[in-house]
Amino acid sequence: MPRNNSLPGKDQELNELIANYEEMQTAGKSIYLDGDQLADIADFYAMERRLQEAQEVVTYGLHLHPGNTDLLIEQAYLHLDNKEIQKAVDVALSIAEEHATEVKFLNAEILLNQEKFEEAESLLNTIEERDELDIIIEIAYLYINTGYPNKALPWLAPNLEQYKEDENFIAVLADCLSAVEQFEKAEYYYNTLIDKAPFHAPYWMGLARCYYNNKEYPKAIESLDFALAADEHLGEAYLMKAHSLIHLENEFEAIAAYEKALQYSAISSHFAHMFMGLAYSNKEEWEKADIHFNSALTEMNINKAKEEVDPVLMVDLYCNQAICLSKQGHYEAALHLCEIAKDDYPGNPEPYLTQGRIYMTHEEVDKAYEQWGLATQYAPDAETWYQIGTFNMELGRAEDARTYFEEAAKRNPEIEGVYEELAAACLYLQDLTAFHKYNMLSKDPVDFSGLNKRLKEIGTDDLVEELRVFLKLINDPNDEQKEDN
Repeated sequence: MPRNNSLPGKDQELNELIANYEEMQTAGKSIYLDGDQLADIADFYAMERRLQEAQEVVTYGLHLHPGNTDLLIEQAYLHLDNKEIQKAVDVALSIAEEHATEVKFLNAEILLNQEKFEEAESLLNTIEERDELDIIIEIAYLYINTGYPNKALPWLAPNLEQYKEDENFIAVLADCLSAVEQFEKAEYYYNTLIDKAPFHAPYWMGLARCYYNNKEYPKAIESLDFALAADEHLGEAYLMKAHSLIHLENEFEAIAAYEKALQYSAISSHFAHMFMGLAYSNKEEWEKADIHFNSALTEMNINKAKEEVDPVLMVDLYCNQAICLSKQGHYEAALHLCEIAKDDYPGNPEPYLTQGRIYMTHEEVDKAYEQWGLATQYAPDAETWYQIGTFNMELGRAEDARTYFEEAAKRNPEIEGVYEELAAACLYLQDLTAFHKYNMLSKDPVDFSGLNKRLKEIGTDDLVEELRVFLKLINDPNDEQKEDN
């Protein structure tokens, strides 16, 4: 369903309608509403991702108004939201008013979901009012919301001069530019909108999204705080703020923001627990992390009985909880979780990688390499070798780490960070020639301060001090010859 940055004041009537509807529902009283009113309520719930409530409204509405076009359109959009394309097609075919503009929009969205781009464009061009501003905006949002914002630009660009002062037009243009990753241009238009309506939360959200995607996290948080000042119940703002705080390594404030995002239904419970578990893991608060990972797994296993769950997410949760248990000294329980993940999701390398890591931290070297060997059999790609190298570096096993990193680079020379890790490993091993080789291959060759930071992460204070002398050789290799003489 086309969902956009609605204008300030536009939703007041709808909010009152929804409040009356919910009040009657809570009181157990029946309420008569027109089909278009019920469709508006369902659309609001769908925008809030409250899909079950939206479906209840549509079902109730179609009972009152069988064959109502607005409600059938909303029913079809709900099927699209649930990726039930054929059901959406069937509902669309049952609508009598096939030439109505909103029905054409529905059918165009179905075609876009089927990747029938030319047919969708042809259908949109049959809309008689296609040169009117409202229709241009709806077409643009159709393309934006279905993941094809580049196809929206040809509808917007020719009309910029004519509608450059229109708030509706500026809003869709800003959203489109953001969607095509022209963030600086989008920021300009969001700021223009904020000047017009400084207390309209969606404009602050749009600006925050630009900053977030540009990795300007402090600016994103500032914009999100303004959005929350305008609407303190905006769960999406809390969620983006939490992610931003994680990037700034402010885990405790991030956890509080995730809790708010969960409170206002911006994130499912199992995802919220997963993110909070990861945040506590980053702070090495293993007991608290364990609680959240366990909650996420419990909910996912309950969902597993009712619907398909993401196997990658399930494996990640098992492995993260296994690490937490291992860190707390629950060695056998940690290994047991890895075995469950292997049995439930055979062929996934992550449980083998994690189990190898746990074995290695308990100095069961042979068992660790046996698990890692199986991981490379199930996933013989560069990423697997890179992960094993990383585990070895964390444990101070630089020689083995170097072997795995070199194999990763051989399999995929473009893998992110591999040459930086190789440079660090060779520095740890005091192999100056190899260090220079890999340092020059790095995207950002490390400097003295960067090396010290990395060494503090992987070595003791004595080792850091010992290698300071070696670091001087990097700046002037001739010093080695002077000392030998």
